[in-house]
Amino acid sequence: MKPARLLHLWVPPAALMALLYLASSTDDLPAVDLISDKLIHLGAYTLLGLLFLRAFHGGLPAALRWLPTLGAVLSTAAYGGLDEIHQGFVEGRVRELADFAADLAGAILATLLLAVWIRFFRGKP
Repeated sequence: MKPARLLHLWVPPAALMALLYLASSTDDLPAVDLISDKLIHLGAYTLLGLLFLRAFHGGLPAALRWLPTLGAVLSTAAYGGLDEIHQGFVEGRVRELADFAADLAGAILATLLLAVWIRFFRGKP
């Protein structure tokens, strides 16, 4: 695979991971007061899961393949776990198993959303 293609596939998840790291490095997140932090975790890790699915499949797939899908789900969940560990070292933040559960749910939801999109919308005008 050409380097430009690799960058096209892998920079988006890496950039989102950097944003998530920055967000988890502070205890002053105004959106958390307005929306449940579990919904924020679910949304952020659904997006990360979709980006990993795209990267591991080498683009938007015509069908989900099990190994790239497993890689994407495990990578998303692993980053969610690492993020929770990281938050435990940030003053004013705590580790929460429920946050990790929302991260894992986001990874699974991403797979389900992509499966539905492939089944019903891929290739339709």
